Amino acid sequence: MNFGALSKAVGAFTDEMLPGACARVSVHGKNVFAVSAGMSDAENQIEMRGDEVFSAYSMTKPLTACLALMAWEKGLLDPDAPLCTYLPEFREIKVLIRDESGLHIAPAKNAVTVYRLLTMSAGFGSDMALLGASPTRRAISSLAEKPLLFEPGEHWLYGLCYEVLGAVLEEVYRLPLRRAFSKYIFKPCGMTDSRFLSEVTDYSQIVPVYRAALGTYESAPLDLTYAPHSAYDSGGAGLVTTAKDYENFLNALMGGKLLKEKSLALMKADSLTVSSRPDFNWPQTKGYGYGCGVRVPLASEGTRDYGWGGAAGAYCLLDFDLDACLVFFTNVLNADETVLYPRLRSVFYESIKA
Repeated sequence: MNFGALSKAVGAFTDEMLPGACARVSVHGKNVFAVSAGMSDAENQIEMRGDEVFSAYSMTKPLTACLALMAWEKGLLDPDAPLCTYLPEFREIKVLIRDESGLHIAPAKNAVTVYRLLTMSAGFGSDMALLGASPTRRAISSLAEKPLLFEPGEHWLYGLCYEVLGAVLEEVYRLPLRRAFSKYIFKPCGMTDSRFLSEVTDYSQIVPVYRAALGTYESAPLDLTYAPHSAYDSGGAGLVTTAKDYENFLNALMGGKLLKEKSLALMKADSLTVSSRPDFNWPQTKGYGYGCGVRVPLASEGTRDYGWGGAAGAYCLLDFDLDACLVFFTNVLNADETVLYPRLRSVFYESIKA
């Protein structure tokens, strides 16, 4: 192994498009490489050290999926059960219908199941404003009166499914989501610097977030979209963590310390169907399917890694055959993932095989 190419790539990112970044690689459960470059705080010229706390945004989802599958193993949750089994207010779900007569609302023909939440095929839209500013369980209840955007199971849409799943997990674990994460994921994985954004009281503890702007970046205001209330724990994008903590999670997942083989197989299985596959059409996910909270490789496309990313440029990669993983963090909203992700994947494999 030689990580010169990966180190050079991270440095190039910070020279060209990011204020700063850090990356870590593990093989066989042990860290073998770490690098940091650039600035964590460009305005105050604070260098990136690699131990900063970042907003993970959607890299929260693999943890939430893992917690749900752990609940399945414990007999607390059935992936095939309808949502109303756990959240009774969703018993009479409506769906928005588009036909030759226009738009109208009708009762849903298909059930919103837990598995459809896990695989983003339940039909929930993506507008966080619909939830208002309330604790998790109450906020999600407000969605019960809103129509789904399509029949459950018929399409894939990157929406509020994992917000709803967070409320389900609060019900089945009988714990606030933050406490369930702490008990079943953070503590077993040694994730000592991880929590939900809604728990943070001193925002100076988290690296500032920037946003992409014409090939560079600019300052962005504090983003509390996924922490609208101090007791709202976002299962979709609420995690704040470090690269080392996230590496610990990936190693525990690959090492069988969190999920049994059957549950992990479900997480890794491509869920896309003939009708939903065209919806999973982001350039950075070309050649992949979608499992439970993660992209999954397709043998027909020659891909081999699992993982996901986050809105501020975070990225993770797991290769179960190599028993190796990569974690990358930066802090730029809408960074060009079509450049970052393929390059990181390429230099990861180049470095591992060197």
